[in-house]
Amino acid sequence: MFVPLLFIRVVGAQDWDTATQIAVLAGAAVGFVGLARATKSHRLEITSTFLNVGSLLMVLGVLLNEQQLISKSLSFAPAAAAATILGIVAFRRGPEGLPQLVITRATLFVAWAAALLVAFPEGFIDVMALSAGAAFAVAWWRKAAAPVDAWGWMLASLLAFAHVLIEGNGSRFHGYTFEGIALVALLAAIALVTPKVPKSKFFEDFPKLLPWLACLVFTVWSTHLVVDFMGWKAVAVLWTILGFGLVSMGLILNRVTSRQAGFILLTLALLKLFFVDVWDFTTFMRVISFIALGLALVVLGLFYHRFAPALKRLIEEEFSTKGDENPSD
Repeated sequence: MFVPLLFIRVVGAQDWDTATQIAVLAGAAVGFVGLARATKSHRLEITSTFLNVGSLLMVLGVLLNEQQLISKSLSFAPAAAAATILGIVAFRRGPEGLPQLVITRATLFVAWAAALLVAFPEGFIDVMALSAGAAFAVAWWRKAAAPVDAWGWMLASLLAFAHVLIEGNGSRFHGYTFEGIALVALLAAIALVTPKVPKSKFFEDFPKLLPWLACLVFTVWSTHLVVDFMGWKAVAVLWTILGFGLVSMGLILNRVTSRQAGFILLTLALLKLFFVDVWDFTTFMRVISFIALGLALVVLGLFYHRFAPALKRLIEEEFSTKGDENPSD
């Protein structure tokens, strides 16, 4: 601990700007880990890890002060150094390398998010979602449990999306019309192909909520988009279309959550039409709206009736399976 702290203090005492200090610390971290690899010195590896943490703290300082003291490319220096260190120390197996591995992964996780906030705040939502998607895809390809990093990046993307919904154009994450589309696609993909999760009670229960989360985010995202372009009057039509689509997908793919979410949206669309929209329409538009909604419900009923036998069989099989798993004493 003494060596990296001394090195950081010496760099901080120099008459260098923040960008130079970050570059020096990140470069020194990579140099020390390379030297540690050559000399097989575990202490030098630890030194490299804490030097990179120092460079990350400087980037976070720039982010918190909201000052553009470094270039966009240089903001990725701690993340690049952490990835390099991780690629080297990952080969070390055993208790000695575990603390350093955990610290380096945590540094990479925070450094990547901080770099995106400095360099591309307007694209933070979708880039973080794409980063999480890449981590999920690698885990799926390796047939391994999805890493905690992927869940964390997805959560960061969700929180940024919620910030845009609350703050609107005042949010630093707001930058273009279709922002959040990568997050919607990611949630839809992992809801359809539920990833393996780490051995934890929380993560074992969390995938059950993913289909609901995917439906919720997709509905909120599409509603937000329609309201921006067409206003609240078009939302009932959107919810009817989404509800019909979700129910149809649930019937075809045997997704209970999709069917339930679809019926909820159809109910909301009906309530909004009867109690809100109908008072703003002319008589002619009221007639047209009720006819369109009635036709949609009739088509949905016919479609649902078409799949009724298969649906009944699937429900009976589901209850039969639960009964086998929990036999009575």
